[in-house]
Amino acid sequence: EVNIYVLDSGNHRLQIFDKDGKYFRSIGKRGQGPGEFSQPSCLQLDDETGNIFVADFRSMTIIIFEKEGKYIDKDIHHAELLHDFYVDSDGCIWGKFSLPGIDTYRFIKKLSPGGKVEKTFAEISFHTQRIEISRTSEGNRGTLSAYMVKSGYEDDLFISKVDDHTFVYGHSKKYELVAV
Repeated sequence: EVNIYVLDSGNHRLQIFDKDGKYFRSIGKRGQGPGEFSQPSCLQLDDETGNIFVADFRSMTIIIFEKEGKYIDKDIHHAELLHDFYVDSDGCIWGKFSLPGIDTYRFIKKLSPGGKVEKTFAEISFHTQRIEISRTSEGNRGTLSAYMVKSGYEDDLFISKVDDHTFVYGHSKKYELVAV
């Protein structure tokens, strides 16, 4: 059985289509209750069980569903913002995290199925934004304008799954991959 999974963040749901692109079902909805999303950001499928793991950026929670779409009441709460992740056969989360509020450091970490940090593999400083302020004046009128400049992915950490317990990560400024 091959399905196509589409995380529809704007509508707070996960849509599933069959291999031909025909709509099959939706999972989740907007909210803060069990199996609901406030800001779904990324998903992973467990190769062994077929379970669906959806990271909710705002609530800092990974919400888990059975492959049929039934909510599993075993959310994984984490203390940092999750940007990308993988699940191993033990239910551990391997992912790229940053601190909430100050997105100036990126980390590669392994979390237990309960959300406890088991190990930090990498940490880099990551300057994501700065505010540019300009003042102009014409006669007695002054204008203050500000805009935010965001950097791209030119200086970031990346993680990828090789097999069930082997992951590689790399820093884009260093041309090397590290296997863990």
